[in-house]
Amino acid sequence: MKKRIIQFRDEFYNKIFVKIEKNIQKETNQEVKDFFIFLGDLKNIIISDDLKSIVSNVSTKYPEDIFWNFKKKTETDFCEKLLKIFDYSGFRSSKNAIWFAKQLNIKTCLFCNCQFATVIESDNKKEKINFQFDHFYPKSKYPYLSMSIFNLVPICPYCNQTKSNKEIEKIIENPYLNNFDNFSQFKLDNKNYIDFIINPNHQISNALQLIPKRIEDKIKLEEYENLFEITAKHKIHEDFIQEIVWKSNVYTQDYKTQLKNLLHQLSDEDFQRFILGNYSKKDEIFNRPLAKLTHDIAEELGLLNI
Repeated sequence: MKKRIIQFRDEFYNKIFVKIEKNIQKETNQEVKDFFIFLGDLKNIIISDDLKSIVSNVSTKYPEDIFWNFKKKTETDFCEKLLKIFDYSGFRSSKNAIWFAKQLNIKTCLFCNCQFATVIESDNKKEKINFQFDHFYPKSKYPYLSMSIFNLVPICPYCNQTKSNKEIEKIIENPYLNNFDNFSQFKLDNKNYIDFIINPNHQISNALQLIPKRIEDKIKLEEYENLFEITAKHKIHEDFIQEIVWKSNVYTQDYKTQLKNLLHQLSDEDFQRFILGNYSKKDEIFNRPLAKLTHDIAEELGLLNI
């Protein structure tokens, strides 16, 4: 994901920096001017993937209460001035946002992989973004990151509502750098899986588990589950999980070999997608909803072997 953004982050900066710099030049408040002097290289703020270091550096002189009024639970006047300069609201409704979404070429929510996140075109040829951008570091508390490319994360409305203004960066990592596919894996527990094979009326979704890939990922996954309820969101797709299990039983190795010969024009990758009805490569998981679920369960059941 990071490599994908690096390819066009300079172009992203070139599209937005002129307006931001003009807004800075028009600012008359000396405190705000001093803040931008302290920030230094604006390009680094916009395109850096190391947001944690930027936040750490800023906090040495500007504590969080300068931006956020904890008593009133609202942005301070200073924060509002910074937000106006970076003008995320203007960006969100501009063609630059559509360009950015297309360059990302991410088709699902980066937090749950359950919902689409796409750019759509209406009958009058007008394009619009059919998802929301989450500020991984909330813009109300980190306004200077409100237009940082690695802080604008495609998210579905449901996850965005759950996350809201929570500072989850203190719990988990930025999904551009380490999304939940990297530290978790869907599996079917044996007992419920066998129950489903014996009795098709048994709910296969009862067998679904999301487990950490490594021991050191256990706490991270627990925090992630507590916030986004990933397993619960996937368990509602009972029919989808059923179909993966059915296919694993029908598509024997011999049958797959015969089909591969008939569909010889398909690459191995496309043949896997034909069988699964979804993407099979790990780097394509966010091209379609439930692709992680499909990949993990199909791999466990041997359906990916061709």
